[in-house]
Amino acid sequence: MARKKLKEKIELTIFWLGLFCLTYLIFGFILKSDLTKPVDSAVFYEVLKDALTITAAFFAPVAAFVLFSDWRVEHHIKATYQLLDDIKNLSFSIQNDLGQYHTKIVKKKINNSDEFVGSEDRQLILKKNIELERIGNQFLVLNKEIESFKLLVIKLKDCSNIALDDLHLMEYFTFNLINKKYLIDNDYYRSEYLKYSDLYDEKFLEICKISDEINNQVTNIKSKI
Repeated sequence: MARKKLKEKIELTIFWLGLFCLTYLIFGFILKSDLTKPVDSAVFYEVLKDALTITAAFFAPVAAFVLFSDWRVEHHIKATYQLLDDIKNLSFSIQNDLGQYHTKIVKKKINNSDEFVGSEDRQLILKKNIELERIGNQFLVLNKEIESFKLLVIKLKDCSNIALDDLHLMEYFTFNLINKKYLIDNDYYRSEYLKYSDLYDEKFLEICKISDEINNQVTNIKSKI
């Protein structure tokens, strides 16, 4: 782990406070004593008492700060882990939803179904794209890896929206192909359907690659936190 463990922080705090106490004791005794005479135990006791009092006064706030800092770091790490897992799961969910929406359109074309029922699928994917962007902006831990990961999340969201537009147009031209198959401009609907089908296939392949990269980066970031 990049951060020091709580035990190490406490040990380091005790070391520096002990060093401070010892330094204060030595210099305080030198300044208050007459070095030409034997050691005065009363002076030594007074300096020791002052050294311990001041050290104890420092110890409470320093210990509280160390404990609070460790709790805050731990909280940020747990929150980051949760965000990474949520984004990874959501990215695969969006990928699967796009694939299912595409399958429905293809089946509709094959079965000559004239129902236009893609609204729920589109709304669900749009909602998940918005959620993906929202989660991507909630990281409390910021470093080079997280910033790169956030750009990847934005790229996935943008590609998903484009793929969703392609699917919507595929469904539109499928609907027209089925309901206007005897019209003279039916070839136009067929060519447009094929055009957006190819565009979707290309974009979906990119989405799959981005989802895999998100999964890899999640593992990488977790190992470095």
